[in-house]
Amino acid sequence: GPIIGCTDIDNNGLFGLEQKYNEQLSGTPSIQKLQQDAKSKHFYFEEEVIDSGTPGTPVTLSIDANLQFMIQKHLDTFLQEIDAKEGGAIVMDPYTGQITAMVAYPIFDPNNLSAIDLETTKCRPVTQAFELGSVIKVFSAFAAIEEGVVTPDELIDCENKLETRVDGIRVRTAQGSENGIIPFSQVIEQSNNIGTVKVVKRVGKALYDYYKKVGFGDYTHIELSGEHKGFVNHPDNWSALSIYSLSYGYEITTTLIQLARAISVFANGGYLVQPSIMKKDTYPLLQNKIVSDLTLQQLNEILELSVRQGTGKRAHVHGYRVKGKTGTANVLENGQYNERKNLYTFIGWIEKDEYKKVIVTYVKEANRKSYAAQITAPLFKKIAESVLVNDRIIPMPQDYPLTLDANVKEH
Repeated sequence: GPIIGCTDIDNNGLFGLEQKYNEQLSGTPSIQKLQQDAKSKHFYFEEEVIDSGTPGTPVTLSIDANLQFMIQKHLDTFLQEIDAKEGGAIVMDPYTGQITAMVAYPIFDPNNLSAIDLETTKCRPVTQAFELGSVIKVFSAFAAIEEGVVTPDELIDCENKLETRVDGIRVRTAQGSENGIIPFSQVIEQSNNIGTVKVVKRVGKALYDYYKKVGFGDYTHIELSGEHKGFVNHPDNWSALSIYSLSYGYEITTTLIQLARAISVFANGGYLVQPSIMKKDTYPLLQNKIVSDLTLQQLNEILELSVRQGTGKRAHVHGYRVKGKTGTANVLENGQYNERKNLYTFIGWIEKDEYKKVIVTYVKEANRKSYAAQITAPLFKKIAESVLVNDRIIPMPQDYPLTLDANVKEH
């Protein structure tokens, strides 16, 4: 696939790791004198070797081949069923940054290079940035709680409307997420834009700093070519609308690998790790904690409740803890948002005791108007189940108790 890439007829790397590490993998050829028999025209090697050359050295990846195969198959099948344009997924250890699977759809056929679409040769989880939609609420909630401008149990008036005006600016929330007065934790669980904006406005320009803290708008420096830096609109360029847009996933673009790194912060105790696809004997110690213990605890509770009784219910896996958030964003086309085309995401992790694996997914332009709750949440579940089987993690004998609210809608 696009991670490894492929070679040309002379065995030179064309793209992917084959291209990036072409010299290391190829080594240098040996040079030896030849003599030709004038009569038979046969060639004979002389004993003298001018240059013995050096053999290539291998590159060892952290990718688990079995897991990669399973998840690629899940992604292909799922996206073909919903007739989606493209999608991708990453599985990563939140403590080490080691990536055990990274897949994209569609991919090229290495056996038919003449028919390759060049877009499929790019490792899109690394090279393509997109607007996030409501998954950004994990990080805007982080900013609000850490800044001390809200607590999870503070009551927020969501006005029980699909549309309202907050300080004169129109704010819409998704069908099914309209609520009255609810705790801030439920604002995030149920992904209410009106309540989110009211709280995030209190954070102000510091929101930008919190987004940068978790790595948005910066390279991860993963060992793959063509990484996209992403974008976060700087406060110097903000309009009156910007704080609203940034609170629910617009005026910011990220790659899937940036999302994996960012959500890992809340899974590993508050540290920004270095994602890697290279197998390593040792990993750097986690240093420079960027989240307080109290905020970590509160965000973990919110993200678990989002799956237990919020928009992420379809990501739940029986016998394990799942924490995460859905997101749905309109696709930008020719400078305008197309409400008939969406990009769906789910970011989170699955855990049992000390075991944790971060899984991030995205799907672009499914054949039906829907929300991430119906698309990327079940995709996350399918991938998580394969990860658990592959890693031989036995479930709890009884599931963690679920107290689902029958009135919670999916979006």
